[in-house]
Amino acid sequence: MEIQPKECENCGISLSEGDKFCPMCKTPVEVSKGRLAYFKKVSRTRPGVLLFIGALIGIVVLASAIYVPQYTENWNNKGDDALNTRHFEEAVKYYSNALNIDPSSEDALNGLGDAYLNLISAQGNNYALPLSYYEKANKCNKTGNSTYALNKMGMIYLSIEDYDSAQKIFQRIIDQDQKSPLDLANAWYSKGVALKQLNDSKGAIDCFNKSIAISASEINSRPQRQKALLAMGETFSSENESKKAEQCYKEALDISVDCGNCKNACHNLIKNLQDAGRPEEAKKYDEKCFSSLT
Repeated sequence: MEIQPKECENCGISLSEGDKFCPMCKTPVEVSKGRLAYFKKVSRTRPGVLLFIGALIGIVVLASAIYVPQYTENWNNKGDDALNTRHFEEAVKYYSNALNIDPSSEDALNGLGDAYLNLISAQGNNYALPLSYYEKANKCNKTGNSTYALNKMGMIYLSIEDYDSAQKIFQRIIDQDQKSPLDLANAWYSKGVALKQLNDSKGAIDCFNKSIAISASEINSRPQRQKALLAMGETFSSENESKKAEQCYKEALDISVDCGNCKNACHNLIKNLQDAGRPEEAKKYDEKCFSSLT
């Protein structure tokens, strides 16, 4: 089926049926065939319209690429400020605004998890909501393994006494390719805590040892190393291995930054020494540990 245009493509004058040339400008009249005739006519006679539409789409895409991350970051920054000043309900509002702009914002999801986690301490112990935000944040992470989100998830599982899920989460941090030594030391320590609660003392001690070995070479990780030594001492105590427990407690005290962090180690060591019939040594550590606190 042949379709003749109604207007000249060159000058726009009306054409009559059967015209082979434009009566005004003498431009040959092209006759199109088939159902694509209309689209061919549009593409030839209105390229400016198509160019305008393409340019408009490009501007919208470019504006989104520039301004969406900026607006998201602004709301996240407000959420961070509210979180740091303990205005948790305001933080929820700001992070929610960021998610409305970018539903895959990892920072906003982690922020909401932190805000709800803090609200829970005052309003109840339903950890399902913050846990769900950390899970989403982890999925939005480029690697699928966010150390921050995974650590928060692991700590929640420890809080609700789901120790098996906790130790699996901390193992995921351990298995990551990119992590800081301090994050790795903390993951081994936390996994050890979970295994200790699962009555796997051997596995727990192995985890604590790895945490201690990693943190020993890190300048800013004395508190982490001390925590692991204390936890290992407690594990040895539960296994009635008082000598090993005592060694752990003494090492924890020797690397103490301030005695406020080592109070539990002091109590445990003093008790061990008293139980072992060494009251003079117990008194020595009692004076060493607690004289500075009075």
